[in-house]
Amino acid sequence: MSAFSDDAVHPGVRSWRRSPAGRAGAILATLVIGAIALGFVGVGLWIVVAGIGDGPAPGLGIFLSLAGAFMGMLAWYVGRAAIGSGTFTIAISDTGIDLRLPRMRSLMHRPPRFEGHIAWSALAGMTTRLEAYRSQGLGVVQRTWWLRKHDGSTILLFSELASGAEQGLAELAMTPLAQEISTRGRLAIAELPMAEGKGGLLGAWFARPPAMDAAPIGAAGQQRVARAIGRMGWITRALILIIAFVALVRFAATFFG
Repeated sequence: MSAFSDDAVHPGVRSWRRSPAGRAGAILATLVIGAIALGFVGVGLWIVVAGIGDGPAPGLGIFLSLAGAFMGMLAWYVGRAAIGSGTFTIAISDTGIDLRLPRMRSLMHRPPRFEGHIAWSALAGMTTRLEAYRSQGLGVVQRTWWLRKHDGSTILLFSELASGAEQGLAELAMTPLAQEISTRGRLAIAELPMAEGKGGLLGAWFARPPAMDAAPIGAAGQQRVARAIGRMGWITRALILIIAFVALVRFAATFFG
């Protein structure tokens, strides 16, 4: 669970930063998934171009290429998370909030890097919202948290992926951070209705987040998003099982055939 802790050097200051172990794990996962994806695409294209064997070989090559492309998308997700967690620190005190926010701190949004101190008196409140994205029949939901200033501008603090069932503020890992910021700065949290952005290509490329004043998607829209999320989970699990089955069959054919 993410949470602030007392700063040992500065009494009265509560600070939080991304775990180095978590970033190292994300980088390692990116490298492993990326290598597997490149391997699948390479072998798949080789099978298709070379026409190895008869019958189902070209189909197997196409399948392996598509599976590699899908895994490449997963590597992109994990890689962005690793980059976005590199210099992520937040400190809160009686005077205000100190932020060191990297550029890639959100999968769908493209916020600029921000580093500096903001006095509590400059802040009007906090805003949070669930955002839905559908693409090619698949779907994801993320929750975003924003600082809202008196001049009308906003600063994206962080966002995290959620499932379609997570509607409450207490459901996600970053919620305790947002709640302590709210308490320390006496900032009210405004919950905006769920809105839908553009999922782009597989949710990783050409995605566009909804505007802050976007219309809510309503109950019917939430049901469509829930079905898309269900398909996402089903396809991911099925793909893993199919890849494992194909690998097992090829292994058995090589050593026992």
